[in-house]
Amino acid sequence: MIVALIEELLTKIQQLQLIMIAVSTGELKIHEKEKEYTLLYENITDLMESIEEEGVYIENPNNFKSLSDWRDRWSSLKSGYASKAGYIHDLYTNVLNQIDIISCQHYIKEKSQEELVDEWQISRFEYLIAKIKQLKLTMLSVATQGQPVELVKSEDEGYKKLYWEVRLQISILQK
Repeated sequence: MIVALIEELLTKIQQLQLIMIAVSTGELKIHEKEKEYTLLYENITDLMESIEEEGVYIENPNNFKSLSDWRDRWSSLKSGYASKAGYIHDLYTNVLNQIDIISCQHYIKEKSQEELVDEWQISRFEYLIAKIKQLKLTMLSVATQGQPVELVKSEDEGYKKLYWEVRLQISILQK
């Protein structure tokens, strides 16, 4: 149950982050996304409360309950996509790290020691290295080409899946 809640939380956080970036960089207008943002924010709060009922506390670092609140903050940041996207990324870093740890713990809990050892043969390292290279190429293409928001959206689903797969595998390896 908690894994499903965590996955839903992660998806909603990513949607919220995209909205925050889009409005702060002028791609979208606040009035176009205010209701969606507010609903997502409330859903995230509810999910965090449900996760807490399962025994895991995740604090919401986002104090911007509306896009108007967010506008007051982003107007003080440097102009440009990188400044605003970086701020939003940093805002959720601890939450994403917690999600990573929880996912890793549940994955490991469901496996025996033998299964974990078998998974990390040489071929698994080669697979992980290939995924990291693929992730790097995607990041480079987004960083070096124009209109990063559109490129991120076009790469978004595959990138997210790849990113979380790599992140989980590295966490498992560390444990």
